[in-house]
Amino acid sequence: FRSSGSILGAAGAAAIQMSGGSVTNNAGGIISGDVGILTSNNTSIFNAGTITGAAGTAIQFAAAGGNTLTLAPGFAINGNVLGSGSDTFQLGGVGSDSFNVSNIGAGQQYPGFNTFNKIGASTWTLTGSNAAALPFVVQQGTLLVNGSMPASPFTVTGGTLGGTGTIGSFVAQ
Repeated sequence: FRSSGSILGAAGAAAIQMSGGSVTNNAGGIISGDVGILTSNNTSIFNAGTITGAAGTAIQFAAAGGNTLTLAPGFAINGNVLGSGSDTFQLGGVGSDSFNVSNIGAGQQYPGFNTFNKIGASTWTLTGSNAAALPFVVQQGTLLVNGSMPASPFTVTGGTLGGTGTIGSFVAQ
């Protein structure tokens, strides 16, 4: 499923409800409902547009495992993104943007993710502070850590890791 326009859910409903597959919300695209996207397992969501959950949940991965959320520069998420506990959070796309890592974890906007990747040719800057162990793998592009992530291990398999912040550990492969 790909969108560059608007997908609006009826009152009391999700804008998109599915049981697996993929959603690409391109720059300028709007997905909005009481829940923006409600999905189960093995779902991949790429967002360069706006996803809004008017009732508080923008994206809900309702079943355990196999789900991936990739944020691209220019993204907007209005509401919580509820991972299922074993889902993947990625920063990718083209261009540059920043992400506040204090929004990741239990009680925050992005709970339920356990794998963190930097993919694509983009440049992302991590800001904020997060004391949890968020194991990031830099696969492509540039990831600048300008925040505090003292318990987070970083592995670079491609691309560049830099910045002025604090990380837990670093391994180049």
